[in-house]
Formats: sequence, C-alpha cells, structure tokens
Amino acid sequence: MAPSPSSLGKQSHPLFRDGPFDVHKALDPIINAGSTYGQFLYESAVAFYQSDSFKEVAMKLKLQGYSSTQTALTEDQVYRLAARIIALNIKSPPVLHFEQQLNGLISKSDSYNQSLANKVGCTGFGIVVDKSESEAMNNNGTYYKNLNVILCHTDYDNSCQEVVSFLVRYTVAGNQKLAKTFGLFQKGREMVISGYLSGYSPVDKIFEATAISVSLGSGHESPNQGSTTPVPATKQGKRNLQFSFDSDEEAGGNSNSKEPDTAKAASNIVQNHNLHEGNAAATSPPPKKRGRPLGKKPVDVDIGNAEADEPTNSL
Repeated sequence: MAPSPSSLGKQSHPLFRDGPFDVHKALDPIINAGSTYGQFLYESAVAFYQSDSFKEVAMKLKLQGYSSTQTALTEDQVYRLAARIIALNIKSPPVLHFEQQLNGLISKSDSYNQSLANKVGCTGFGIVVDKSESEAMNNNGTYYKNLNVILCHTDYDNSCQEVVSFLVRYTVAGNQKLAKTFGLFQKGREMVISGYLSGYSPVDKIFEATAISVSLGSGHESPNQGSTTPVPATKQGKRNLQFSFDSDEEAGGNSNSKEPDTAKAASNIVQNHNLHEGNAAATSPPPKKRGRPLGKKPVDVDIGNAEADEPTNSL
C-alpha cells in the first residue's frame, strides 16, 4: 500500500531492516472481493543475544506486504526480507512492511540449522533526541565508554494509514574508530546509523541496535567498524518467544512503568527541527537568475564574411 499523497510532502526518517525471517503463521489477508492482490500478513520473530547472559532471545513481530496469492509467503519457510519497520513505543509487536520484489526464499524452517540471532541488519535515519555514555569492558579486561544514542524515526504506517513516530536506542562502541564520531551526535541533528538489531527494553518499550557505521545526514561518513557475534551459552528454539506482548510480566516487563522522559523530550526536539527547516525555507533568498551578464553586448558574427575570408587549401 503506497503512502497517501498528503503524507508525501512531510519529512520522513525511516528505519530499514534486512535479514532472515522465519514465517511462523499466515494471518487473514486483506483482499478486495474478486481480486487476487492485497495486503498479506504473517507472524514471525526476530532474535538477538542478551548482553549479560549471551542467551538467545526471540521477540514476536508481524510481517505485512502487498503481493498476490501466487507470490505470498508460505508458513514454515525462512525468507530474506527487506522492509521498513514500524516499532511504536507501546506494548504491541513491531510491524515489518516488506517489499515483495526483494523477497528471497532461503530454506524450510526445519532444515535451517543456523541461529537467527543478531542477523537482522538495520539502517536508521533519524533525529538525535538524547545521548548518554555507559561503561563497558572488552575481552582483555580493560574498560571503555560506549555512547547510547536515541533517534526519533518518522514514517508512514500502512496499518493505520498515517504518519507515526517512534524511538530507537543505538549503542555506538567506544573503540578506536567509532569513538571519534561521538562528537557528531548533537540533539536535533539528523544522523544515519547502520548496524544490527541487538535487543529490546520491555520497560521503555524501545528497540535497541548496535552501530557498525555512522554518518551525518549530509553524507559525511565515518569509518566502518566490524563487530563480533557472541556465542550463546545455550541454544533456544527459534519459536520460543520471550517477548510475545501477551503478558505484563515477560523478561523484566513492567506494566506500571511510566513513559520515559526521553519520549517527552523527543517531541519537542523534533518539532523544533521541523520549525527550523520551515523557517530556513521561508527566509532563504530567491535564486539568482542565470543568463548573460549585464554590461556585455553580444558580438555580431558575419558568417558570410567569415566564410569569404577563410583561406582555402589548394591541392
């Protein structure tokens, strides 16, 4: 489903995902009578490793895409999907709006033996609304500081057919390369962060991702930095969901938790950013007219005389 024309003129700061997804269940599609095309919905999950125990954790999510009955996804199959993600900061599974043209069948679920944890890549374009530093320890026992950045994403939600906003927390490692980019993250600035999904906070109801590379919205990129995937202590089933959004007490969830202060401040920062963009467009001087400079008269060329005066070569 394409965005409505009224939403195309609004600013968009999307979050893209790309990776393998196991289709658990096919839901009822949204198809008009007499047509074979429509919106197809599915249940799936995304997996990641817990930072403290390195255990594999699976979180429920929904898949939605426009296709036909012939090209629809099949249950108990693993597909590579490229999608936009809508992860509202509420107690509800996030929704991936995938593109049917980019689908790729990998294998049947039973024959896919590799872990799906930390395999979903992401590229987020958003506005910085908060940042803080945290201490971490590497394998040789030395401590360093990571930068925790919260971006506000704005995108069109096909489910409710309107533009929505949500927050995502990114961890930028304080290693030799990415530590040099800490100064780029300023509140109200547009940033692009590429990495992979690495967690979920049930208290704040917010996605967590680990950055691999960062760049300014203007296009100045920072060096890439590879990451290593920890080996899980115990292997969980691919369909044993720790975050199913069906209970108030799952993996540290708290139904009475207050709305995080970051969400309140994010709205003000995004509004100020949009106001700044509008004022800049309104006060910008009109473009200069391009043409012949004043004071210079055109030179008349007598083509006939030019041809007459041109010397000829005799054989």
